[in-house]
Amino acid sequence: MGKKLLACLLAAMMLLSLVGASAEIRGDDYFGKSTSFSYMIANGIEGFYFDEYQDAPCLQYVLSKEWDPDSNGNTRKIDLTVLTPPGGAEADYANTLVGTGDYPDVMNIQIMSMSAAEMYDEGMALDITEYVEKYMPNYMAWFERHPLYAGKQYTMVDGEKKIICLYHTDEVVPAAWGGMLYRRDWIVNYGKNPVTGEAFSGAWEEDGNWKDNVVFPSGETYPKTVSDWEWMIGIFQEVITSMGLDQAGGYAVSCKADGTFGVWGDMISGFGGVNGWYYDVNTGKVVNGFATKGFRTYLQMMNAWWNNGWINPAFQEHANDMFFMIDMAATYGGMIGTWYGLTSQLGAALDTGASPLTTGAVVFGAPTPINDKYGDESVQGITPFMYYATDQLGAQLVITDKAKDKDLPALFSFLDYFYGDEGGVMMNLGLSKEQIEECRTVAPGAAELYDKWGLSEGAYTVTDEGKFLKDPKLNSDGNLGGAIGLIRFNGNTDESNLDRGYLPYYQEQMDLFHMYEVTGSIGAEITSQLTPDESSRYSEIQNDISTYCNIELPKFITGEKDINDDAAWDAFCQQLTEYGAEEYCDILNRIYNEE
Repeated sequence: MGKKLLACLLAAMMLLSLVGASAEIRGDDYFGKSTSFSYMIANGIEGFYFDEYQDAPCLQYVLSKEWDPDSNGNTRKIDLTVLTPPGGAEADYANTLVGTGDYPDVMNIQIMSMSAAEMYDEGMALDITEYVEKYMPNYMAWFERHPLYAGKQYTMVDGEKKIICLYHTDEVVPAAWGGMLYRRDWIVNYGKNPVTGEAFSGAWEEDGNWKDNVVFPSGETYPKTVSDWEWMIGIFQEVITSMGLDQAGGYAVSCKADGTFGVWGDMISGFGGVNGWYYDVNTGKVVNGFATKGFRTYLQMMNAWWNNGWINPAFQEHANDMFFMIDMAATYGGMIGTWYGLTSQLGAALDTGASPLTTGAVVFGAPTPINDKYGDESVQGITPFMYYATDQLGAQLVITDKAKDKDLPALFSFLDYFYGDEGGVMMNLGLSKEQIEECRTVAPGAAELYDKWGLSEGAYTVTDEGKFLKDPKLNSDGNLGGAIGLIRFNGNTDESNLDRGYLPYYQEQMDLFHMYEVTGSIGAEITSQLTPDESSRYSEIQNDISTYCNIELPKFITGEKDINDDAAWDAFCQQLTEYGAEEYCDILNRIYNEE
């Protein structure tokens, strides 16, 4: 009897094993199915160095490769059609494709109004869990290497963890493309040492590096605290007044129409607040940053700056300017002391000869300051925790139901290539000399373009230290720098071994932008889990609060409303609650609690 029972159990186990094996995805079962896929990117760069994104050299190269998902000799190529939204109408283009049902197999949804969860709920995005786990080892390995993001590749759907989108990943926090900038030359030429009272000096050295002896009241060589900023802005105001620039449209401080800087109010977290919502690592909860004591204290500072005459008197009129392109005429005209701008403006970039006010201009960058002056101890000495920076999880791709009957193992093998060492380098840095030589046989058009661009020796070289050094012409020509790789594709970017060839002074500025760790960010791996109803409600809440703050915050800054009046502040916070600010905290906390 025992032997019969054992035999039955073994038979049952074998049956279960066979059932499991038959249910497992096998690449060979897809062999012979269509490998033609359409892939919508978020935006394009064609028109500068090639007519269509299909002509991108790296794309020609990678499409010449063959893919063998099960490593058994059944190789096949991917035939890819790239869809590029028209510039300035990206969202309309993507939403129209979805609305008409004429959407592609693979979609970058960062430009869309729908989340991955919504598309999945509507049956447009596939559950790709098994395909990613089996055919994307490079992608899965990234999450194993980064404990902070462990498990974030999964989305909670109907109580079950599934992979419904692919993220662009970064091995390390990417270099900043923007931040707070200021006129360093004005401090050198018009400022004095806060301790000794001696004049500063500075000049460009023969090697192209900038050298000066500027020191701030904190003792640092950069503006670290609010007191440092006010000392610096005071110098700017003296320059503007003495030169009569205030009569010609000049001013010391440029800010957004709502009185903040950057996306998250990049001067605010050093007070303990945020212009929006943030994740508090100490409590594990999402916080409405608008209603914090720190945000109110920040507004008190901005009101003081307004009363000092430091802020652009017409700041509210720039509501249509992008936050990093506010009043460009005054910026490039040399009439502003500090602003939120692009890293391409660092150094001598403003010194173009277009205006005598920019002759000798030197622009430096700064981290968000630590409040050491306003409010009480509870809002002082706080390490900044939130400012605009690229997260290590970026744009999302969904695989739509249009691809369900195609060779998905081959597609995911292709997509995974961009998360590996070779594919990631190629996507971000372009082709090596060896790859170009290979292209002369397998993708002649790619080699011809590299020859035409003067990159026959490759887009980069490897230094003795093992770092990747880009060809210098790629730093001076941003359009070419974008054309040589596949920067519009999802994959893994690794800047840890990248030698950009920056001069010491420039690298120091780039490092200052990321001086503090961003711990309060609520990434796409969280917001992608919003249900359709929650996503719709969030958009409504955000629009209402954004409109409200654009009206009310300037009133507190200009003194139309007294920021020190508790009744006025309580009324502001109450209105935020009525618009749903705390409701949205509850929605996000629900997702965090489910993880």
